[in-house]
Amino acid sequence: MASRALQRMNIDPIILQKLTNRRLFTARDILIATHLELVEALDIPFQAAEELLLYVCNQIAPASTTVLDLHARAKLQLNHVPTQLLMLDQQLRGGIPVGGITELVGPAGVGKSQLCHMLAVSALLPWIQQQQADMQAGSVIYIDTEKKFSSRRVVEMAKARWPHTFHNQKTIQSLTEHIIVVNPDSSEALVGHIKALEASIIDHNVKLVLVDSIAALARSEFSRDKIVDRQQILGQQAAILKSVAETFRIPVVVVNQVTAQMYAPSSHAFQGTAASTGQPAQTQLTAALGTMWAHAVNTRLVLESVADVRYIKVAKSPAAPMAACAYRITEAGLELLEGHAVPAQVQSSVINMHVAHEINYEPQAMDI
Repeated sequence: MASRALQRMNIDPIILQKLTNRRLFTARDILIATHLELVEALDIPFQAAEELLLYVCNQIAPASTTVLDLHARAKLQLNHVPTQLLMLDQQLRGGIPVGGITELVGPAGVGKSQLCHMLAVSALLPWIQQQQADMQAGSVIYIDTEKKFSSRRVVEMAKARWPHTFHNQKTIQSLTEHIIVVNPDSSEALVGHIKALEASIIDHNVKLVLVDSIAALARSEFSRDKIVDRQQILGQQAAILKSVAETFRIPVVVVNQVTAQMYAPSSHAFQGTAASTGQPAQTQLTAALGTMWAHAVNTRLVLESVADVRYIKVAKSPAAPMAACAYRITEAGLELLEGHAVPAQVQSSVINMHVAHEINYEPQAMDI
């Protein structure tokens, strides 16, 4: 919330101009300044500086509420964006939840970007199916850091999965013109786009934010001796994404990669800790970006592959139990495989999550 722009707070135009001239743009810029610094910078009385600080605090501080109010509000608002995978949506109590960060993690080629394409269509589906004159058009923001977004795939998926909705050029145009794609080429550019989300969400009535992926730029730009800098910028990104998700009651979905880590075979394990049996160390796949990032996400969905069968599982959720289901990728996107038993290796702990896959990855020491 501290990253909220001052220009969105209905501050007196004269004061706002003075703040801009002094390069004070966000609530954080104001809150780290003392009363005397504001008096000097803005040429205002001490009481006015105190009132400005109090006003900004009140603007960004979350209002207290009761469980009864939250429950009543939940009945009136959209609380999920369906994944269109029935069993998964049932486990998640409706789909991808609003108000938090949902992470899709898995090895390359398992279908993470395919699921993102599906979610982009799913978020716009209610508006496209109704298209009432008095209903404001919704939008999706797709932040594509890996240059994997495919407009052709979106159209193909929409036509194959919802043929009765996307059967003419009008509905296809309505879909494609309301998916906003941005392509940051550096971590700095990604932070800039994330900081600009608040204005974009208001201007375009955004229903879903997708970041594919959160890991690519961070892992390619920061060497092992820059791990602290990387974690700081990831923390900043997570804080802003959580803020916009909570403020605007929309889902934020981010894609994460996997990394190989060394571990010793154990007789028992809990949250990644184990008693060694003296056997040689082995490697296993886990989510990249480390434990701090894992704690930043609200819901984690793991996509993995065992014996040429893909599985998606709820690995972390405040509302859903751990569960997994098999799927395949078709012209219509991800489709569930009915009656397919889930193998034992598709089960593991939440934080130091083992990701089942049959391609060897080299261990990465910096993903802590």
